[in-house]
Amino acid sequence: MGGHPQTESLRITERLRRRDFGHMEYEMTMDDPKVFTKPVTLRADKTLVPDTVILEDICDNERSGVHLVSGVKVAPEVLAKYAGTYEFGPGRQAVVTVSADQLIIQDSAHPADRLFVARSETIFLSSVSMASVEFVKNAQGAVTQMVRREGGKTENATRSAVRN
Repeated sequence: MGGHPQTESLRITERLRRRDFGHMEYEMTMDDPKVFTKPVTLRADKTLVPDTVILEDICDNERSGVHLVSGVKVAPEVLAKYAGTYEFGPGRQAVVTVSADQLIIQDSAHPADRLFVARSETIFLSSVSMASVEFVKNAQGAVTQMVRREGGKTENATRSAVRN
């Protein structure tokens, strides 16, 4: 995700298990005895959406996201409502912009997580990590918050200027 050292002895094992109708468990183990003292395993719970395209994960995601297909199409007018500035706290803001059918999020605390693709109309997944963002609307339907989740940690950001 942030660049892993490797040698010719690297062995990667990926396992996908369908837990129930709408959920999958993903596990990736990297075993390279010349680099790691023991195998490294990453686990993530994934939402299974039957009859959609599976996201491709390529190391060049941040330079060109054209090859990413989300399987979930979000209308341009809905994506436009998410664009804006969100404040996590004093001194830390995230700027959300739209590029085609993807979101670009500039957050100084997570500079590698820039490109996000739709998992649903309100939830977007990072192209390089296990992070997700969810947009929250008020009773009038205006986007007021962005919630960032990764590795069991949840961060809330308030929208600086609410648009309808």
